[in-house]
Amino acid sequence: MEGVMQETLYMDFYLENKFFILIGSLCLFLLFLKRKEFTNKYINYLAGSAFCVYLIHCNCFFTASIWSIFKVKSYYNSPYLFIIGILLTLLLYIVCSGIDIIRRLTIEKLWIWIIDNKLNSLPKWIEDKTDALIEKFI
Repeated sequence: MEGVMQETLYMDFYLENKFFILIGSLCLFLLFLKRKEFTNKYINYLAGSAFCVYLIHCNCFFTASIWSIFKVKSYYNSPYLFIIGILLTLLLYIVCSGIDIIRRLTIEKLWIWIIDNKLNSLPKWIEDKTDALIEKFI
C-alpha cells in the first residue's frame, strides 16, 4: 500500500489481527441485539438489500472492477480521502441496492409465480399417483 495508509496502525491492525475484528463484530452484534425494535417501511426495504450488497461487492470480479474504474489507489495521498471514501461507499450501496431491487421486482416475482403455480400442485399430483398405484396393486 502506498501513501496515507502505508504505515498506519489501522493497516497493521487490520492485516494482522482478524481476531480483534471478530470480537468487535460480536460486540456490535450484541449491542444492536439489545436495542428496541425499529420499523420504517422504506428503511427496512433498503435494509433488505444489505445481504445482496455484501454478496455483490465481495465478488472478486466486481471488487477489481470498482478499484480500477474509480482508481482508488490514486486517492491515497488526497486530502479528500475521507470524503471520497464516504461517497464511494454510498455509490456502491446505491448501485448494488438497485441491482437487488431490480432482481426482487423481476426474477423473484417470476420465481414465486413458478413455485406457487407448479409446486403447489405437486402434492395433489403425488396423491393422485399414489392413489392410482394403490388401486392398481390392491
